[in-house]
Amino acid sequence: MKQPILFLIRANSRPDRPEGWYCPDCALVEGVLAYYPQLRAAIDVRHVDFDRPRTAIIALVGEAFQDSPCLLLDPAVGPAEAPVINGWRVITENTRLLLDNLPLLANGVGKSGTGSLF
Repeated sequence: MKQPILFLIRANSRPDRPEGWYCPDCALVEGVLAYYPQLRAAIDVRHVDFDRPRTAIIALVGEAFQDSPCLLLDPAVGPAEAPVINGWRVITENTRLLLDNLPLLANGVGKSGTGSLF
């Protein structure tokens, strides 16, 4: 089975925001990774800059899937509703679905809540 890859946007990587900036969805996922160090150890976490094209993501799953957060899973592990692109099940543009699938990747990781993300 392939090791999952998680792409997150690096904080303060927007040139048009010199005062500072972060992606709210990426920050939420970073928070879950902070709660569960065993999860961070099970995933290849890669940070990308805000600007497009995000070549690191494009190289694996193409330009159409360069949004972040972006979780790439072995097709045998991920949810059926997420597309399979270049041998990866891709979860992007749906942070709830991404968070709901993180517990599959490491023991002792809690399931996300049932209410609103924010």
